[in-house]
Amino acid sequence: MSLVLSYLPDFENLLGLAAVGAVMAALMAMGALIGGRSRFQEADLWTGWAVVTVLFTTSGIYLPALAFSWIAYLLFGLAMVAGWLAWRRDGQLFPKDLGRLVLVGLPLILLVSAMVPSQWDEFSQWLWSAKYLFEVDGLPSADRPVNPASFPAYPYTLPLVTYLASRLTGFFVENGGAIFNTLTLLLFGLTLVRLIERGLDTKSSVAGRWGLVGLGLLLATLLSPTFVRKLVFTAYAEVGTTTAVAMAGILGWLMIEALAEGNRRTAAALALQSGLALLLVANLKQGNLALLLCLPIAIGIAGWRHPQVRLHELLRLMILVLGPAVALFMIWKGYTETEGLAFASMKVRPFDEWQFHILPLTLASVAKVISQKVGYFGGMFVMVYFGFKAFWRYRDAFHSLAMIAGLVFLGYNLFLITAYIAVFGGGEAERAASYWRYNTHLGGLMWAAAVYGLALLYKKRLGSALPGWANGLAVALMVLLPVILVNKVRFDRHPVKQHVREVGGELRQMLPDGSRIALIDPTGTGEMPLQMRYYIYPVGIEVARWNLFNNHEDMVPYLNKVAPSHAWIHSVNAVVERYFRTPLPDRSSHLLERRPDGTWERLKSWPYVGYDDPTQVKK
Repeated sequence: MSLVLSYLPDFENLLGLAAVGAVMAALMAMGALIGGRSRFQEADLWTGWAVVTVLFTTSGIYLPALAFSWIAYLLFGLAMVAGWLAWRRDGQLFPKDLGRLVLVGLPLILLVSAMVPSQWDEFSQWLWSAKYLFEVDGLPSADRPVNPASFPAYPYTLPLVTYLASRLTGFFVENGGAIFNTLTLLLFGLTLVRLIERGLDTKSSVAGRWGLVGLGLLLATLLSPTFVRKLVFTAYAEVGTTTAVAMAGILGWLMIEALAEGNRRTAAALALQSGLALLLVANLKQGNLALLLCLPIAIGIAGWRHPQVRLHELLRLMILVLGPAVALFMIWKGYTETEGLAFASMKVRPFDEWQFHILPLTLASVAKVISQKVGYFGGMFVMVYFGFKAFWRYRDAFHSLAMIAGLVFLGYNLFLITAYIAVFGGGEAERAASYWRYNTHLGGLMWAAAVYGLALLYKKRLGSALPGWANGLAVALMVLLPVILVNKVRFDRHPVKQHVREVGGELRQMLPDGSRIALIDPTGTGEMPLQMRYYIYPVGIEVARWNLFNNHEDMVPYLNKVAPSHAWIHSVNAVVERYFRTPLPDRSSHLLERRPDGTWERLKSWPYVGYDDPTQVKK
């Protein structure tokens, strides 16, 4: 029984889950009111999230003396009013299948709510930024403490959600980003349900709706060709980017269809929603700038090629699509430059220094990734094919959506290949670093077009209703698979990372304030010291990090130079033993303190639990 309970959330986890849910409800209420009666209801979360991002970003920049907590309290009050007004206007507030989503997705939701952070970028970037907002109660600036994140000038769109949840609970909801990402992806499943219904051109019975919701959630998660659990069940910005790209493209497509039907009011509402989704794309990660360009161009071309869309009407609405995202992006960029923050922009080499000589190696690496991810790239090649057909002669709504997906894919991948030779270093360019991860950002848009196309094909060949057994199977799979694959979901239950987390909690209590600590792991990649840095801050301040990629002999004079007061040793090699000159028990990590005479004393050792060698434990 204790083993089962260890996979499930405790009371604090449940409070965090409830707080994230409340924040999402507030965002959806704001999105419902601002989107208007003619909106696409399933996009309310992204609409509200964008509006709240604008509110906090502009307030933090132009009203720096106003604490974020006051804005948060105002937001929750406004959200209640917005929800009431939207309910009075529309007769409902949330999507009709939201309750079914929660029940069918509950096993997965509960498992994720019990998780702890475990991945590299969480400890280098996303946890720091969310915690900074919670502790400082405002944006970083020249007058405030430094954000220890790798990129403190990254936008705070995603960390803002964890901040708001933490304000509700009164404690930092460490896994708030993972919970939000999971729920966001499940909500995207309701958009896929709408596309299936549009393709089948039918409304389902009550039993059929349960099946559709189960199918939509499966398609959004386990059946998606770009579903990567270590990008989804974490605080990474990939889910936000993927779903925002998809929503911007889908809403832009629906805007085109509304214009073609002469429904200008609906088209304007959809254009605004598309623009706000695009605002999220541009302000989740600074590397998403290329998507800010590709998406509006693709939507504009698809609208231009539609024979029933007037160009001047399309261009007017494209201002709504593009304007908000560009405005907030430029405001944030100007702020980071004014405040002296390190704006993480890519530095493009002069053209005569572009690495054209490694282009064949880069393309070979790209081809290798494509051959390994046939589901996604095959789907995108299909979209490119149908999109080109629609470019030469408009055919139907599906071809228009395929054109948007295909054009974004071509533009974004052209940008990536150019970046490899113009921006990236030689090794990263040769192996096309993170090429698959970048392409997952387009997965939601491709999958939405594919799901809609398959629904049309199903109706044409088999009719407009799914068989009863399929409804039951979809629900059963969505409920049972997270339980069956529990160790795949709970990848955070990693013995080495659990060791570091537990030891980090003890170190935080043992170390004197302001301790200067060296984090030593000469056989590791640097991930465990990175995590330890987070756990001991600000009591212990990292002054040196020693890992596999350092020149071990060079570390000795460096440690003498920085003179740490303490050292945490996770693994040992001959150079470490020679430098510290103190007995270190095997299969343990250790805390050492420097004596006044420069020698070292071991204060405590923590035996490894469940493993002998941290380098041999599968990640």
